[in-house]
Amino acid sequence: MDSGPMALFYNKEVFDAAGVDRAPATWEEYYQAARKIRAIGKYITSDAGDPGFFDSMVWQAGGQPFSTHRKKVAINLTDDAGTQRWTAYWQRMIDEDLIDTRTVKWSNDWDRGLSDGTIASVLAGGWLPHSLLSDVPQGAGRFRVAQTPTWEPGGTQNSENGGSTLAIMRTTSDEKAAAAYRFMDYATHDSEGIRGRVLDGGLSGRQRHPGQCRVPGPDDPDHTGRRGQRVLRRPEVQPGIVAGRKECAAQP
Repeated sequence: MDSGPMALFYNKEVFDAAGVDRAPATWEEYYQAARKIRAIGKYITSDAGDPGFFDSMVWQAGGQPFSTHRKKVAINLTDDAGTQRWTAYWQRMIDEDLIDTRTVKWSNDWDRGLSDGTIASVLAGGWLPHSLLSDVPQGAGRFRVAQTPTWEPGGTQNSENGGSTLAIMRTTSDEKAAAAYRFMDYATHDSEGIRGRVLDGGLSGRQRHPGQCRVPGPDDPDHTGRRGQRVLRRPEVQPGIVAGRKECAAQP
């Protein structure tokens, strides 16, 4: 129904005040930016233990800690290289007090942190702009969007965070099942149905209806969001794949 390619949404005013003159392109640059932002009494981001965020970042690091065999699911966080790469990096950030680990995401305190700049950025799916507009109206005009930092300069690795799908529950009524299917078809394939979802902040996987960013890209002086939209539509970001995973096809 819609997707959640990861991106970095950052408060440009805070980054500028800390001497971070451009969005970090690598995780090493992100670490250095975090140190500068902490030096002025703010945090580059917050993480009080969000499992969905953890999964997305392990994916972006190339991790594959989950496997299946028939009806069995195995989880191996200890030996998976991508998991270890991400957790070692993030733990270093936590140990150096570069991340706010007390403020829970989506809480009122989190909204206030984004509003006053004490939390300077969010790594989230491309659907975040709608949430920023509704929950952090004081931040209007301050945020920019950039590609998620990568592990190597020039990298294109990314992942998904969120997204939506529809399913029909088992029912004894063929009439209800048929009506539910007609709605699903309308919401996911009909231009008007897709448009309604996009206007409500969704990021469609359909090439003709990608979504409305509403957050400017880096160095976007007119604040229209046009460059931000291009950021979210770049092959590295939409649909948010780890380079080389053949099951996902990047869209232009």
